[in-house]
Amino acid sequence: MNAFKTCLSLAAAFGISATVAAAEAPPMVAESARAIPVVYDVDVVVVGGSTGGVSAAVAAAQAGAKVFLAAPRPYLGEDMCATLRLWLEEGETPASPLARQIFSVQAEPPAPAPAPKDFARHAKPLHVKRMLAQALLAAKVDFLFGCYATEILRDDAGNPCGVVIANRSGRQAVLAKVIIDATDRAWVARMAGAQFQPYPRGPQTFTRVVVGGEPKEGEGPAVRKVGLSFAAGAKQHDVFEYTLQVPVAGGSWAALAAADQAARDKTFHLGQVDAAETVFQVPPDPVKGTGRDDLGPFRPAGVARMYIVGGCADVARDEAAKLLRPLALMDLGAKIGAAAAAEAKALPAVRNAKVPGAKVTPVAAGDVKEFLVGVRPTQQGLPTVPSEARGVPVLGRYDAVVIGGGTGGAPAGIAASRQGAKTLLVEYLHGLGGVGTMGMIIKYYHGNRSGFTAEVDKGVKELGAANEVVGKAEWWRQANRKAGTEIWFGTMGVGAFVENGLVKGAVVATPEGRGVVLAKTVIDSTGNADIAAAAGAQTDYTGGEDVAVQGAGLPPLNLGAGYTNTDYMFADDTDVVDFWQLFVYAREKFKGAYDLGQLVDTRERRRIVGDVTISPMDIILSRTWPDTVVLAKSNFDSHGFTVHPLFFAIPPGRESITAYVPLRALLPKGLDGIVVTGLG
Repeated sequence: MNAFKTCLSLAAAFGISATVAAAEAPPMVAESARAIPVVYDVDVVVVGGSTGGVSAAVAAAQAGAKVFLAAPRPYLGEDMCATLRLWLEEGETPASPLARQIFSVQAEPPAPAPAPKDFARHAKPLHVKRMLAQALLAAKVDFLFGCYATEILRDDAGNPCGVVIANRSGRQAVLAKVIIDATDRAWVARMAGAQFQPYPRGPQTFTRVVVGGEPKEGEGPAVRKVGLSFAAGAKQHDVFEYTLQVPVAGGSWAALAAADQAARDKTFHLGQVDAAETVFQVPPDPVKGTGRDDLGPFRPAGVARMYIVGGCADVARDEAAKLLRPLALMDLGAKIGAAAAAEAKALPAVRNAKVPGAKVTPVAAGDVKEFLVGVRPTQQGLPTVPSEARGVPVLGRYDAVVIGGGTGGAPAGIAASRQGAKTLLVEYLHGLGGVGTMGMIIKYYHGNRSGFTAEVDKGVKELGAANEVVGKAEWWRQANRKAGTEIWFGTMGVGAFVENGLVKGAVVATPEGRGVVLAKTVIDSTGNADIAAAAGAQTDYTGGEDVAVQGAGLPPLNLGAGYTNTDYMFADDTDVVDFWQLFVYAREKFKGAYDLGQLVDTRERRRIVGDVTISPMDIILSRTWPDTVVLAKSNFDSHGFTVHPLFFAIPPGRESITAYVPLRALLPKGLDGIVVTGLG
């Protein structure tokens, strides 16, 4: 607890008391009243999957509290794994049980904790993620991946009493007596109205970690070897930490996303085999704390029943830097988790929770359309909380917004920008290319390798990265940047903004909350028709009447590896519990790997009913269309059972088949303003 105590001891002397002027209200669109299903009713909800957040959840559960943790990424430990700050500094020694598990290369629960001499000075990402998940499972803490907090629930007295979360299943409510905000920038406290120092404009200091290659020295960012390396076969890859100055236009998610792209531009090396998903910064805009006791710096003034576990605490910035080291953050989490459990025990059960409404003057006509279901499609009859009519902020206006940066979305962004459209590309993960890069299926199985595909192949080859997966993802990013596309990583499409069948924008969830991106055209490249389905498009999906679901995979990641195609599981992209189970299982299955993929390679997903629907008969007969936009070549490469009647007469073989794809197959029947690509 030494690092934690040091932060507390200096909080009073160096604490920051700031009054933040009211910012100009953002433009809004209207959202009608609705009922949000309740999926968890707990004592303590933790938002954020950092080491500190997990430590807080475990401590609260051990103190007798019922706990739920919502992790925004498809794993736990983002403070270490997303930044690749995986090492211990000189003088840091693991003391807590959780820290000792993370920095041991041999301890496996329920084995006893190892002696200090057995500690490693760094940990592989997969080991960190596994140990954190096992800690939550052992403490009987419910947790889910891919969940963003989007709103604060309030009781009749106006006190926070839980959060609303958004994920690929829909949007749900979590009732909680106490909230622990373990996000990197205290985003939940900001939603709740806490006061923060203003984020300074102008150049800001960030660090970014890269594994492999050579340091980029000379003009530009400073670089240091951090003193560790990771093995890939017989080769060792050094770890480099870059320190760089990046101009930032404030602390909004869009401004930080732009800074992240600039940092990637300055730190990419052709020889790298891994790189941090995000830049690291000690937040320059701390919260105004209560200052009443030793936990005062971690309790936002004016916001009841909430704690902050992270660098936005009301302490001096050099102490915040120490606090963000994993050992100190876990110590802090344990302290706050116990305090939150004690506070929750003294509070009554949550009653009359709601999302408060407000009158707005909308800047565009329409309404938000979304899925309001449980975290599983099978959940029925759940209790609900009211969400009153209110406004949703407009995050930007574009000619085209592309939701999903995969095999369909990355080229859509390039093409739209090349045609002069102001384009935003939104991607939940932190790299472009989808199944072909993030999913590790880098080789073509078949295909018509001409046209734009030939341009991509030529560009990747000319880039000349040592690893094809890294190189192709970087080519997609550079090509979008060169074309003028704005890129937001870490952002999920969760709905549509619609007026009378015209899709006028997409609803997105960022760590900052939920907002609407208005656009003349929405391109749904989620691979699961998420935006179109939310907008009301008719969809089709294999169900109980068919024994035909296709196999899915989730690959291990080893440094320097290329093509890794797996098929060992079944998964439903609309079911976040199903995906949670797959991620937990796969990390055990491949526990010796450097890391695990973050994109589940599902081969069958929800798809629209288009203005035209292509059937196997159309493909076999080489049917042509007046609005053909793609000439595809492949065969029926089934990873499951076939159900179409044609296959009873002509079983699918390995013969090459040419298929003509019309534009109308990409247009959802009954909707305008939206195009759907990929498996959707």
